[in-house]
Amino acid sequence: MRPGEPTTKSFWLGFLKLSSESGFVGSEAGWRRLEQTEKKTVIYLLGLVVRLLREMTQQSHDGRPSEGNGDFSMKTSLLASILTIGLGTAFATTTTDEIKITNSAGTVVATISDNGACVSGVGSGCTGLTNNAGVYDLNPNNSAMFVTGTITLPNGSVWTITDTTGSSNSPSVFPYALDVGSLTSGCTSGCTAPGSELDIYYSDINFTSTVGGFTTFYSATDTGAGKTTQDAYVGTGIFDTTSLIGTVGPLTAAGGSGTASGGGAAGPAPYSLTIEDIFAASNNGATFSVDGNITAVPEPGAILLLGTVLVFCGSRLRRRVS
Repeated sequence: MRPGEPTTKSFWLGFLKLSSESGFVGSEAGWRRLEQTEKKTVIYLLGLVVRLLREMTQQSHDGRPSEGNGDFSMKTSLLASILTIGLGTAFATTTTDEIKITNSAGTVVATISDNGACVSGVGSGCTGLTNNAGVYDLNPNNSAMFVTGTITLPNGSVWTITDTTGSSNSPSVFPYALDVGSLTSGCTSGCTAPGSELDIYYSDINFTSTVGGFTTFYSATDTGAGKTTQDAYVGTGIFDTTSLIGTVGPLTAAGGSGTASGGGAAGPAPYSLTIEDIFAASNNGATFSVDGNITAVPEPGAILLLGTVLVFCGSRLRRRVS
């Protein structure tokens, strides 16, 4: 075993965790949440990719026919499997994702489109949100949004949104489908009046990956008195909440984290995914700092195929070393 190489048990524990919750690696916050075993697995996989590429390049240049085509094919298969896991959808370019801000009754206050304008509803509408020449999504990149400002709900409750960051991988769901990497909100006045709950939705359409189901993750740090909940949905249109994937929360006091799974199989027909984060303050000055995502539960056939390839390649490598 090379120095720094994980044991067989720790490698497979880390690999299975990454395979089922691969969206965790899709953001800085996600990387921080990984246990040391999973981090070692990621680093080891990256090192293995580099080593395989170096060996394959050297073999093709110095012409070592004694090793046979089988060894080269085995390396190619292993490399393809690792890249399938690791690359995901780094080149997503969707601009169909949107953020919607409502109260607990579903009355729309404002809707912001990726790289676009804000459409006002009831209450303060878009008035208190920061914009750049009429563009309210302050992140210029496609498939990523940043919204900040002040919102007054229809009942007069005032909320500040200091950081709302969302990203989408549509049409794919790997390594994650939707990710709210950072959302910080706080209620400044009218926080205990009826209808003072703040709802923030992040949604996108045209996902086509075939999956066996979905998992939603939610983490919160609360200051003051209040609670927060995340609901995740799969549907057919933007902000469609027809089918619930799961609910995490309510998270109270200092916060916490959790996951929920459901939604059933989806794809290849286009479908939508939506995250709804709900905030209820029990006193003026309560703040919430949260992040969450929706990741896919791979189909059993895909897991079996990938596992078979990796076991085969691992056995070939082991025989070669011995």
